[in-house]
This record gives sequence, C-alpha cells and structure tokens, in this order.
Amino acid sequence: MQKFRLICTLLVIVMVFTLLTGCSLFVRNEGRYRAQTALEVGDVDINLQQIIEFFSNNVYYLIAYYGYNAQDAWDMYFPSYLKQSVAADYYAKNFDGALNDSLLAQQFVYGKYISDETIEYYIESVRLSILGAYSDATKEEFTDEGYTISDEADDGRADKITLEFLEGSFAKQELLDRYDIETMEKDLQGYKPQPEITVTADDGLKVGIDFAFTETDLENKELKALIDELVEKLNDSIELEDGQDAITAEDYIAAQTSGVKALNRELENNYYMTVEEYMMSRINLLLIQDLYYRYTCDVKYEAEIDEGIYEDLDEKLMNLINQTKESYAYSTAAYAKLITSLADTSYIYTVPESYTNEYGFIKNLLVSFNADQLAVLAEYKARYGTDHEQYKKKRNELVSELMTTYFGYDDLTDEEKEAFGETVEFNEDSETYKFDSNFTLDANGNVTGCWLSGELNAIAAMTNKKERDSAFIDLMFKFNEDAGQHNKVYDYVIRVTDPDISGVADTWVKEFADVARKLAIAGVPGSYGYCVTDYGVHIVYFTGYVTCDFMVEYNGNLVAYESLSNDVAAEWQAKVNFWKTAYNNQYGAGSAVYRMVNSYYSTAATKKLTEALNDLQKKYEDEGLIVYNYDLLNEFLGGYGVTVKEGD
Repeated sequence: MQKFRLICTLLVIVMVFTLLTGCSLFVRNEGRYRAQTALEVGDVDINLQQIIEFFSNNVYYLIAYYGYNAQDAWDMYFPSYLKQSVAADYYAKNFDGALNDSLLAQQFVYGKYISDETIEYYIESVRLSILGAYSDATKEEFTDEGYTISDEADDGRADKITLEFLEGSFAKQELLDRYDIETMEKDLQGYKPQPEITVTADDGLKVGIDFAFTETDLENKELKALIDELVEKLNDSIELEDGQDAITAEDYIAAQTSGVKALNRELENNYYMTVEEYMMSRINLLLIQDLYYRYTCDVKYEAEIDEGIYEDLDEKLMNLINQTKESYAYSTAAYAKLITSLADTSYIYTVPESYTNEYGFIKNLLVSFNADQLAVLAEYKARYGTDHEQYKKKRNELVSELMTTYFGYDDLTDEEKEAFGETVEFNEDSETYKFDSNFTLDANGNVTGCWLSGELNAIAAMTNKKERDSAFIDLMFKFNEDAGQHNKVYDYVIRVTDPDISGVADTWVKEFADVARKLAIAGVPGSYGYCVTDYGVHIVYFTGYVTCDFMVEYNGNLVAYESLSNDVAAEWQAKVNFWKTAYNNQYGAGSAVYRMVNSYYSTAATKKLTEALNDLQKKYEDEGLIVYNYDLLNEFLGGYGVTVKEGD
C-alpha cells in the first residue's frame, strides 16, 4: 500500500494520505457522483469528490489501522472537518485585507484571500509531496526484486533550534511556522529540475511533475551527476545479498519509470484523478486550511493578549515556589538532587539560601581525538596507565595534531568559507570537513590557546549575558563533538566547593571537573579554560552560577520573581513585562518561563478556540448556512455502514 507524503491535510488530526491499494473502498462507477454537491457551507459548495477524499484520508485510516467501524470513525472526524470548513468560510466573509485579484489567485476558490507567494508555496509543497511518493514507489520497485533498503542513518546531531516570535505572539508564529520555504527548496534540489509553473487566461494553471530520468539525461553532465548521487545514496542503504548486484543508473531510471506508472494507476483507481487533477484538488484543500489556520490564530491571539493570563500565571508560579520552599525546609538535599539531575522538563523555582552560588553552569566544546589516535592512546594506557609520564607525553603529542570538525561547512557560501580563513579539507574516513586546531601547550602540557582564542576572548568581554552565551552556543554547533548539550535547557553543573551530597557532580572526568570548578570559584560569567582528557581537548565555558529560573529585571537589576510584590505598581509591571518577554531570544527546548507560558497559553488558547468553533458552527446552523444533501451522502456512505442523520 503506497503512501503519499502529505504536507498537510484539511483535517489537522490525521496527516496521512493513503492510496488504498488493493483495498479500495470505492468502485469506478461512483465517479458519476463526484461533481454533485454533497454539502453547502456558507458560500462554498463541497462536492462528493471532496467527501471521498476526506473519507479516504481520515476516516479510512481509523478503519484500516485501528479497527474502528465506519460509523464511529465518521462520527469522530466529520465534526472537525465541518468546523474547519465553517471557520474558513467565516474568515473569508469577514476578511478585511486587500483582495488578491491575480490570475493565479483566480484559479482557486479562496485564492483571493491569499498572496501569490503563499499560493506558490503550497503548489510547490504539493509537488514535493508527489515527488516524495514517486521516490518511495521507486524504492518499492527494488524491494519487490528482493533488495533490502534501510532507512537513512541519522548521525544524531541536531541543528540549532532557535525559537523566534513575531511581536511576542505564539499565535502569529504558529502561522509563520507553516511556511518552511528553506527546507522545501532544499528538498526539491534532490529531484530532477521541475517545469516552470505557468498560468494563462486561456489555459489556466499548469504545474508539471517531472520525476523520472531518461537514458538521454545521462548525457547531460549536471543531470548525470544528480543521478549518480541518487544511485550512490540508494546503494549505500542496501546490504547486498548473494547473487545481487549493485544498482546501476540504468536500473534506477527503469525503476523510476515503472514506479511512476504504478502510482499514477493507483491514484486513478482510488481517487479517479490524474496527477494534475489531484494536485489542484490538494492545493485547494491547503488554501482552505490556510484560512482555517488564520481564523484560529486570530482567536488564539485574542486569548494571548488577555491581561488575565498574567494574574493566572503569577498565582500558578507563586504556588509552585511556595510549595518548593516548603519541601526544601524539610531537606535541602532535595535541591542538590534536582540540580545534579536537571532535564529539559525541570524547573528551578527557588534556591535555598545555603546553596547560593554553590553550583555553576558549564558548557563544553570538545575537539575529540579520532579513531586512530584513540587506538594509540588505548595502547599506551594498557602499557603504562594513564598517570604515567609516557602516556601523558604521547597524549600531548596527539593534541598538537588534533583536527577540528566544522559541522555544516558545506552549507556555507563561498564568501563565508573565504572569511573563515582556515584551510578546511574533506575527510573521507569521517565524511566531515576538518582543519588544524592549532592547539598550543606550555611546558607542563597545559593548553594555552587555539584557533578560537580570538573569538573566545571577544565572547568573554561581552557584557550582555544572552548575547555572550548565544555566541558560545554558535561555536558549539559549528565545532563541538560533544552533542549532549545541544538544544538543551540546562548546561552541565559543577559544585563550586566540595562534591555535592549525591556525588553526581564529580563524576565528570577529573581534568574537566578541575577546570570547571576553577572557573566557578572565580565566578566570572563568560570565562573559559582548556583541559585535556582521554577524549580530546575541552574548551570549558562558565555560564554563571545556578539561580532560580525566574529572575526579573527590575530597576536595572535581576531579582527573584518571588521578591516582587503585586501591590506595588512598578513591581507588578515588572512581572507583567517578564511574562510578555517570555517568547524572546529562546533556544533549544526553551527557558523555564517560556515553557510555563507556552503550556498555560496553549491550554487557554485551545479552550477558547474550541468554544469559538462550537459557537460559530451553531451560528451557521441557526442561520441555515449549513445544508446537507442527505440523499447523496447516504447513497454514497451507506454502502460502508455510515449514516448521516438529519440534525447531525
């Protein structure tokens, strides 16, 4: 059973478009019903074809994969489908912006409410989803021949997650996040160049799909390079068995051609559409969903700016702070346990007075030894032990030979590569880009500098904490081989004086813990040091002392949230500003205040949206703006055990 990768469907709950191969719910003779109106919602007619698509994409999913009977599945999903259709119509009726009268917009029911740029994005999204389906169909041609294709390996290294928000608004950012143009354009580069989108008054919109290569394409230098790259990638994912040969370019082209024909046939058998017809239908659905999302964001934004949210957040946080202080009054060991086991879901509500400046946050940028160097160290360790002078001497020699990995180097522009200034080479063994680390050591084997010294000194001199920490985080994502801290809420933690009560803090490698503690004792945020361990060279960065997560800017200083009074106007306003700026400058999983606001806001906004959708549907029903063609719906759905009753 083939699956199309669907960018998004009208129904938010299920995001799968399944071609019902071998299990078609609909037979060809139902095609005569497709153009008839099954449902009227405001000014929009929903024909039976759209109901068929809704049923196939969502209702059938529950039937086929979860064993639901058809009636229960319909009753579960159809109300959401109806509400979203109502919301889209309502948004269009109350649209107060400039209408788009372009020729492209005229090709779609709701095109006039959406910019050409957004429409083009959805067109390419649908085209990309079909290309992805063709790609899967091509692989299936080889699996049918007995090849075992493994999923693409994940190197476990995530890109930096930056959470940016428009005007401090979750709702507006939620809408913006739907348009991931950069990723879409990058994904399209992995396919054959696509035909240009054209739209004329005579011929309408033409969006071609050109997936399968031809033998002639092998004579084109650029296309052949792309074919070779795709074939190599496919062969890398296959472990050949006895009697199997590696896939050739000619094999790949033949499989593409066969896969495209098979998938097109399934589409016509199950949806009664050509690929071109399917694309237009799918784009229309995405435009309807776009209006629905704009409606929901309007509703959510109203919830977001409600001043009552700040009073509720204040009450919630103060209750949690007071509960935590009570627990620490019985045993401060609970605090030590929390600090030495922090997770992305943790919150530091308060710090016991006895633990003020007793823990420090530490970041680590590791330049590791390669496999050959580690093998040499293992040999010396077995022969001498790690404390022997010969072992340390050899380790220091290897430090001077260390190469740094530049992650993401191939994504840089030519100008950025030139500006970097170091000689970077591609390493075939690790399949990464590396350059000389230029670590310098003193007579005692201590690292005194490296290629980053200038940038590290500049970062240490920064006075703004967020800018300072962000600059070091950027270096970590470029060069760090210890990805354990990437996108995390909290840094590594070191006890400033003695090891903590649970002993966790000093399970760090001794050399690392010694440098980290030295930085923490000095207490200068942004300061850094080096240490050499059996893993490589660590650039250790002191972020600052561990404080409570809820520090508020007041009169030019950062003070604990709990120290401010709601009865003093200036102090209450400082609290409100604290909540309002929770969205700003977020990274990774987000700060504690961001996560708390997000959780509360999501709950409040969802409740408000549910109420608004229910009220809007009732308004449409009371005004007779929802009209069912019960005879047509039941004629179609009755054969599958579904009845649409009047009054539903």
